[in-house]
Amino acid sequence: MSELDKVEAAAYIAAVVASGGSAARMGDLVSLRHPGLPIVEMNRVLALGPDADAASLLELEPAARTISVAPEAARIESALQESGYRPGYAWMKFERDVQLPELELADDLRVVDVGAAERDAFGAVGAAAFGLPPAGAAIYGAVAGLRGWHCFLVLADDEPATAGALFVDGDVAWFGMGGTHPDFRRRGGQAALMRARVERARELGVRRLTTETGERAEGRPAASYRNILRAGFREAYLRPNWVAA
Repeated sequence: MSELDKVEAAAYIAAVVASGGSAARMGDLVSLRHPGLPIVEMNRVLALGPDADAASLLELEPAARTISVAPEAARIESALQESGYRPGYAWMKFERDVQLPELELADDLRVVDVGAAERDAFGAVGAAAFGLPPAGAAIYGAVAGLRGWHCFLVLADDEPATAGALFVDGDVAWFGMGGTHPDFRRRGGQAALMRARVERARELGVRRLTTETGERAEGRPAASYRNILRAGFREAYLRPNWVAA
């Protein structure tokens, strides 16, 4: 099982459960379900390793709409196709070491650790960044304070502008939940957030970092993809998402 997919799965299990959803595991399969937040990331099955199989998948989650298939589980794809699934919008997985990124940081930005006092602002920025419904703020902010999670808020002129998290599992860490409030885009918040997370990972003895975003495709936004590359991440592999027909 790839440690890049393993750490991502662990992060989402924690996030989904902490915010009121449910997660279940059967061998190399993980099922995530969050009725309060109907987005793909928190409502899917992850096929993580060679022991994943279609029969177990249907037993674990009979109504699964999206299956994220790691490279080690690729043999399951023929069975998914036979069951009526089709390739959907894939995600690119990235990786990098913990060398500090060469990023230009704006002088009017300040990064703070998210504690109890910043939790609401962290959630509100995340919800606004991703266009979530009002309930999404509490769901987004539920990870703040959880074991293994390090959440950050970037302030622009002392106003909450960008939010994001680092999830650490041993010596591997995942970057996720990074988003900027629409009123503060193009101010450099993502660069400040990227550097802060790398610095924290270094302090914690992490050796490998990973994140993901949607593949490059005509007609789809690519700002997140560019920000990730600019921060020193390398493309690791394209991971397909199979969707029910």
